[in-house]
Amino acid sequence: MVDRDIRDHVIRHLDEAIEKHWLQVYYQPVIRTITGELCGMEALARWIAPEIGFLSPGSFIPVLEQVRLIHRLDAFVLEEVCRTLRQRLDENLPITPVSFNLSRYDFDMLDIFDLVETMRRKYAVPREFLHVEITESVLSRDSRAVQQAINRLRQEGYEIWLDDFGSGYSSLNILKDYTVDLIKLDMGFLRSFTEKSRSIISSVIGMAKDLGIKTLAEGVETQEHADFLASIGCGRQQGYFYGSPRPLAGTLAHIEEERRGIEQRKWCHYYDVASMVIRQTDRTSALFDMQEEGRLRFLYTNKAYRKQIQALGYQLQDIEENLSFAEKSEISQTFHDVINRSRQSHQAESFCYIDGGSYVNVRLRVVYAMNHHLLVHVEFQNISRSIESLQQGKLDDNLRYLYSIFEHVCIVDFQQDTIDPLYVQGGMMGNGGKPGIRGHHHGAAQPPGLPRRPDPLPGVLYDGQAGLRVDPAREPL
Repeated sequence: MVDRDIRDHVIRHLDEAIEKHWLQVYYQPVIRTITGELCGMEALARWIAPEIGFLSPGSFIPVLEQVRLIHRLDAFVLEEVCRTLRQRLDENLPITPVSFNLSRYDFDMLDIFDLVETMRRKYAVPREFLHVEITESVLSRDSRAVQQAINRLRQEGYEIWLDDFGSGYSSLNILKDYTVDLIKLDMGFLRSFTEKSRSIISSVIGMAKDLGIKTLAEGVETQEHADFLASIGCGRQQGYFYGSPRPLAGTLAHIEEERRGIEQRKWCHYYDVASMVIRQTDRTSALFDMQEEGRLRFLYTNKAYRKQIQALGYQLQDIEENLSFAEKSEISQTFHDVINRSRQSHQAESFCYIDGGSYVNVRLRVVYAMNHHLLVHVEFQNISRSIESLQQGKLDDNLRYLYSIFEHVCIVDFQQDTIDPLYVQGGMMGNGGKPGIRGHHHGAAQPPGLPRRPDPLPGVLYDGQAGLRVDPAREPL
């Protein structure tokens, strides 16, 4: 409960506080999970009264809402944000998008779209640098005016962020009835950081991605919080772990002290897409950023991927170095060839190779291309150790025997009409399901349970629905 003296002070001195800048705008950093860079800030009001000192938001915001003066504060914050962005643009200084909060009472007192658009035009700020934050309480009201204002803001290019998601009783109904661009998970989920809360957060993040909604978790206070959110693909993070709300100069100085970069606006959508790709899974999963000239770097790897890479005797930096630039090795050439094939087919492509006696199947997909960069998602499986593959002993013995007498060994899929090179003399192989069994031969021997297919080529062995094709270079000894 707010002290009566403070309440009376807030009501009497609001106009004076705005005029004399007792009310100030503080900025809290928003961090891109996948890069660790500053990708935005939230504008928050702070009141520093000469007679009383620092007033917490909890002591003046509820009062202003009760007496229906909150719209004065919110309009002041919005104008200060626009003025600051314009100043930095004029001085050719880096800027990031800023989110600002609107109260449910603002929609009763103002034409919200007119307020936002008027301020934006006054300072000539691009719409993409202003994000509108609203709470569940705003959207839970059955108000046509609210819905019209939100829809118009989105249509004109403003992003709508749903704040404190999960704190109310109507979160899922709101997602059903409204279109929002981003949800901010309520900090209460991290405050009580239990196995149950982890499961809930993971489920909410996955659901948001299924709906095409970006995600931000607030209340991040520890490295454990940050690592968990990164592991499940939460797009952005905010909290005291990354910095408390401060005046703009203080926030930017803190970011510099932390040696964090400031995200260029042209990369925003690229990294939003990357975050959407990351899903919680027990399978290996990694995300590469690859420049068109060939250099690549990891943006994300899950625990299963790192474990399997280490089992093969590599570190992540080894993979980055070995696969950058096609001309480095045969495996690198194959890797880049398959990436090009995926880029053309717009589908996942795969290839296999032998590494230290292990049979490894790689599946990759070019997710997005922008600014001469490719976003590539990769999974791989050590077939030799997979319980889903052929029995290890049989696979190992049979294939090694074939390798000893043939120069080429291929996997043949008769249903898909593809031939996948498995082995080329010298220890290297790459596939991708290149067509043409039927293009190679016509006429027909029929294994049990399969449609009629061409006669086997000389030296071809078949097994089940997929066959092993071998091209003899010489007769067996």
